[in-house]
Amino acid sequence: MRERMCSSAEQVDLLALAASALASSIVASRPIRKLALEGREQFSRKKLDGTIITDADGSSQRIIIGALRDVSKDVRIVGEESLDEMERSVHRDDNAKVEADVAAADECERLEKFKMAQDELQQRFAAAWDASSPSAFAPHAIDPARIAVFVDPLDGTSCYAKGDFGCVTTLCRALGSYVNPLGRKTSLPF
Repeated sequence: MRERMCSSAEQVDLLALAASALASSIVASRPIRKLALEGREQFSRKKLDGTIITDADGSSQRIIIGALRDVSKDVRIVGEESLDEMERSVHRDDNAKVEADVAAADECERLEKFKMAQDELQQRFAAAWDASSPSAFAPHAIDPARIAVFVDPLDGTSCYAKGDFGCVTTLCRALGSYVNPLGRKTSLPF
């Protein structure tokens, strides 16, 4: 069972959201690397819009969205991959095995990375916020309706599908109302 990471239905803790984005982006690189090492990056297909999607896109996006949902069920998340495309990769038997292998370590690793990210973010930014409040981050809990998180689980999919991993990244960006950037996480799986 997944552990909830700190936000009420009324407010979203921005520290928890940022830590979750950071931790899940790191953990989401595991299926990207695992499928590539198995030589399965070529398992790609075209989406309705003509762009390429691989099984690693769906696996990674599921990890990131699941972690963000653990912070708040109410935050708007816009993933590059549609639910239909993500489901298409789940129902393949070989993908189910990869995801089962990865999932066993994911939860523990994600919680560990979440705590590390949360500690690091608090250490770096607490001085800039009101350190006299019981929680230096309390003023930075906001209404989830004011937040949208955009996820591209495998940016550079067409290169990845060709076996060129140099430009592959995982992107997670949170925007507040009026398109104010709240945070951005880019990770390099390779």
